[in-house]
Amino acid sequence: MKTLDIRVAFSAVDRLTRPAENARRLMGQFGDSIQRTQGAIKNLERQARSFERAPRRCQ
Repeated sequence: MKTLDIRVAFSAVDRLTRPAENARRLMGQFGDSIQRTQGAIKNLERQARSFERAPRRCQ
């Protein structure tokens, strides 16, 4: 009977903590996405600066 009680308790804990665990995992993914976006923005800014410094040809 104790085994059943432990299973029920663990099941309840799992059901209660699963939403928080999912939110934590999603926030980690969101943070990774933000870092990739910031890296892409920095890369575009570097490209824009090098484009602005490039000599221009008269057409």
